[in-house]
Amino acid sequence: MIPSGHSVDDIIEHKEIFVPAWNVADGTPRFFTKHSKEHWDKENFNLGAMTLASMSSPEYFEPATINKKAFISGDNVAKSPAFFSYMFTKKHTKSFN
Repeated sequence: MIPSGHSVDDIIEHKEIFVPAWNVADGTPRFFTKHSKEHWDKENFNLGAMTLASMSSPEYFEPATINKKAFISGDNVAKSPAFFSYMFTKKHTKSFN
């Protein structure tokens, strides 16, 4: 269970995260990471909202409505969200450079 209203930093202090979701209204991917925190903090996304946005698979659930925007699961971003995770890691860590 994710504690209500907690930020990513409250829960995952010394590790990076990569939570993919798909913004249905814009038709664009949304990647929640600590590096994109400034953008999604303005929209008041907490860890629970990010998780809900990322897990709302349209085969089983209605899209998650967060801040009047609809999101579906991150596997709709691409056949392999792992590719985006790899590219993010490569860009933001020294171990891949």
